[in-house]
Amino acid sequence: MQVMARFSNGKDIKTAYSGYNLPSAMFGENYKHFVSGKARNHNNAGKINILIAKWNETFETYIEKCRASFTKPSMSEFKTSVLPNIEKWVKLKIDAPKLIDIANEYYNSVLGILSDGTTGQTLSLIDDLKEYEKSNLAIYLSSVNEDFYMSFVDFLIAKGNINSTIMRKITRIKTIMTFAHKKKYIATHDYIHKPKLKKSKSIKDALRAKELATLWAYIPEKNRERVVLDMFLLSCETGLRHSDIIQLSESHFKPVLGEMGIMQCIELSQEKTSKSIMVSLSNKAISIIDRYNNGEDKIFPQISSQKMSVKLKDICKHLKLTRMIEISRAKGSQTEKSNKRICDIISFHWGRTTFITRMNNAGMAITDVRDLAGHGNIETTMLYHKGNTGILENALKILNQ
Repeated sequence: MQVMARFSNGKDIKTAYSGYNLPSAMFGENYKHFVSGKARNHNNAGKINILIAKWNETFETYIEKCRASFTKPSMSEFKTSVLPNIEKWVKLKIDAPKLIDIANEYYNSVLGILSDGTTGQTLSLIDDLKEYEKSNLAIYLSSVNEDFYMSFVDFLIAKGNINSTIMRKITRIKTIMTFAHKKKYIATHDYIHKPKLKKSKSIKDALRAKELATLWAYIPEKNRERVVLDMFLLSCETGLRHSDIIQLSESHFKPVLGEMGIMQCIELSQEKTSKSIMVSLSNKAISIIDRYNNGEDKIFPQISSQKMSVKLKDICKHLKLTRMIEISRAKGSQTEKSNKRICDIISFHWGRTTFITRMNNAGMAITDVRDLAGHGNIETTMLYHKGNTGILENALKILNQ
């Protein structure tokens, strides 16, 4: 198929054969698949679109070069100096890229830049794509559409993935497709449409007083465990997220004069929301900070949230914190419930939920709890009220007086 070009010659605009052909074998006799400069519903649509996108990019670059040098575009010059570069590129890129190949290219481009957790999720997705292709057709970039998404979702559900995990993987595919778009492997945004799945109910449980006291009384022998436990207990005392604790420095501490005298506080802008918050420091919190504040730029070691959560599970197993909690997980349209031990599901974020729950149980106004936690709206704070047995127990004590 001949590719045409539009050249402006003074006042006239001329459409002429550019001297470049798309391989006719890619079209066969069915030209109706070629619509408005984009191939659709065709076995070789991916290859066709790549060639068209490259040709357009090269042609536009040539025109801009002519404008910058105040010279008229010449068809003969375009054929002799520009088209050979396209032909050379075509020999290298004639095969339409597969999603799994671009996923590997994306992984290599972000390795050492993004977090270990993010790169690990990309590797996990690549493994899933390899397994998916064994029982399905190869996934070309041009075939990443709603039908593929739903087929891949069914595949992940059959593997036992919960909806939140599935949506992370679908979002990762979208990120990879955006990477492919920037690299000009594709010239379409059709891939942005992704399925919406039922969300799992997030765990808003918290440590009870006896469990928290057990952690405070424990002194780990290994330094790494001691650091992880101290940072977690600081979260229990302040409600700070992991991302906020690891950024703490001397500049975040501020003395504040109140009715009780001078209080030591932390004032910072939250990493997650950029919202400014101020929290007061208890004696326990101050003792933890003093243990690590040695004048360096950051007070605490830069340990990832994932690694800290693994260590917390080990500590809780060692201390036999085995209270059972009911967990609801969404898989497709179904919801599965199961009972899990605290030591099997605890994460660093439990420090924050424990702090908020303690404030709620103490009778603090919900608006004050919202401000301390740095929540953007009261509805988020209210999530910590649902199923909170501490509030129910406090109410019962009042009624029984």
